[in-house]
Amino acid sequence: PPAASMWTAVVLAIFGVWLMTGATPTGFGVGELLGLACALVFAIHMIALGRLGQHDSAWRLTVGQFFSVAIGSACGCLYVDSHLSHLDLAIQWHLATTDMIWLNVLLLVVISTMGAFGLMFYFQPQLDPTRAALLYLAEPVFAALFAYLVAGRTLSFIALCGAVLLLIANLLVEFLARR
Repeated sequence: PPAASMWTAVVLAIFGVWLMTGATPTGFGVGELLGLACALVFAIHMIALGRLGQHDSAWRLTVGQFFSVAIGSACGCLYVDSHLSHLDLAIQWHLATTDMIWLNVLLLVVISTMGAFGLMFYFQPQLDPTRAALLYLAEPVFAALFAYLVAGRTLSFIALCGAVLLLIANLLVEFLARR
């Protein structure tokens, strides 16, 4: 569990996420349940990575996770509704033989997936799980900044307050870690 001094940052981050997602108490539905399940699985992943990353190479962990997710995703595709009549065999063959598709897939796999997870697997074992989790919570803030810079998308005032709280939580946890 987080150290007592970290709980302030954790509470600020939770409140910041709530504000960034609209701050509406509309109830607990399927989306919230799936989000909670993902958070639980990711928490287990972070704790396991913190332990495994100290004894194994980041490269092996990255490749292992990549293939595990690829196999799991391929198995999951068996359960996807197959009423996609617009993807007949001729269209699928055309897509599979297009050069630009494979260049884009290669770039996404190597740079975005393997690169990002490789860096995560290399650096995260050097942090405690609470600091790592709060650092990862800054992702939607930077995604919102990117959306603003590239597409001109803006946040509501409430969501902007949530983003500021997430950044404050990260600054606070870094300050507490240095003490």
